[in-house]
Amino acid sequence: MPIEFKRTTYKGHTPEIWRGECKMLPGGFKPKNTISTGTVLNRGTLVEVFFDTLEAAVVKVAKVLNGGTTSKPRIGKGHLFAAGDVVMKVGKNDKTVTVSSIDTSNADYDVLNLSAAITGLTKDDVLAESIDYGYIDAESGDEGALTIVANDTANPTSTQIKLNQVTPYLGEETLAAGDYVKLQLAKPKYTPNMIVGAVKTFDGKGLPTIDAAYEAVVLYPSLNFPLLDDWMNGCCLKANPNILFIKQ
Repeated sequence: MPIEFKRTTYKGHTPEIWRGECKMLPGGFKPKNTISTGTVLNRGTLVEVFFDTLEAAVVKVAKVLNGGTTSKPRIGKGHLFAAGDVVMKVGKNDKTVTVSSIDTSNADYDVLNLSAAITGLTKDDVLAESIDYGYIDAESGDEGALTIVANDTANPTSTQIKLNQVTPYLGEETLAAGDYVKLQLAKPKYTPNMIVGAVKTFDGKGLPTIDAAYEAVVLYPSLNFPLLDDWMNGCCLKANPNILFIKQ
């Protein structure tokens, strides 16, 4: 009778921080942005800590996978996006869209249902939570301020804009000729200066807090998100050179 070998597999977890060592900030920080119930913040997750308000924003960024569309991109499991988030394609600062909902039914990836298509979005592009693209209220002396002029103005100058061209408008005023606005370009909403130092599951119970580390050596291959060049100075975070990312 032949010997039958059976293989048993177990779910493992590759450590994100070298030797598990990091230096923690005292106390916990209140989440500044939306984190969906059921989300697990693993160690090494990027955060921006705001000491004046004792808040921490998780930095939401993910690479686009093959097989989606420009309005329904696929991204890997374990991302941090939530319905209602404003997102941009990194490198395209003239467009933002909203995550209408997230389809989690596939075991291998999630699908972000976007409020509008992002032209040209394709595999390996990076999506990030963003500030809104559009016109905001301004004062006459502000850098980049534009004077609103009537729609029938024949030849607006470089510092003027027709009323019907102020779109999308992000303010709440009823605009008129003589008001001032300026264009706000899309850019990632948060800049990482710390990392998550202890695993946190958001289960909807109790007061949610984020434990942040100010010094660590992070094993980059263990992470499921890309690092943007604008955040980095070599292998260190620009905003905190005590956070290093290495391949080991």
